Amino acid sequence: MEAIGKIVSALVIVIVSVFLSGWALSTAWGWIIVPGFSVSPISIPVAMGVALIIRFTTMQSASSEKTVDMWATMVQSIVIPLIFVGLSWCVKFFI
Repeated sequence: MEAIGKIVSALVIVIVSVFLSGWALSTAWGWIIVPGFSVSPISIPVAMGVALIIRFTTMQSASSEKTVDMWATMVQSIVIPLIFVGLSWCVKFFI
């Protein structure tokens, strides 16, 4: 039963992480790239795909340890996109 809980937790973390990364990229794109380069905004699903491609090609990993702390991974997958959006929000005032 514990194994099923870990699998479900991992799936939830992945889904939340992908959605938040897409939302963060789409938001930052709209604030910084659209006015700076006069390009079209991107939707959240497109941004999710771009974020997945970037994550896959750069092989970013939350931890190099063999044991993964689920809570640390979950907090990191939520906090990093929020910090990215916060920093992007600050940058948009200089554009």
